[in-house]
Amino acid sequence: MARKKPKVSIKAKIEGYSEPKIFTSKTSNEKIQADFSFTTYGGSRYFADVSLKKR
Repeated sequence: MARKKPKVSIKAKIEGYSEPKIFTSKTSNEKIQADFSFTTYGGSRYFADVSLKKR
């Protein structure tokens, strides 16, 4: 079984959390911001967008 890495820093676009960093695309100059991000003790960074699918 894989071991889960503990989280150090969590940022999210919801009340009570700091907002994740905004990145700017070099090709289109579009601003991109993940819905939430976190960093593990090992220094790995993860970014995610959340979306709903319609039938």
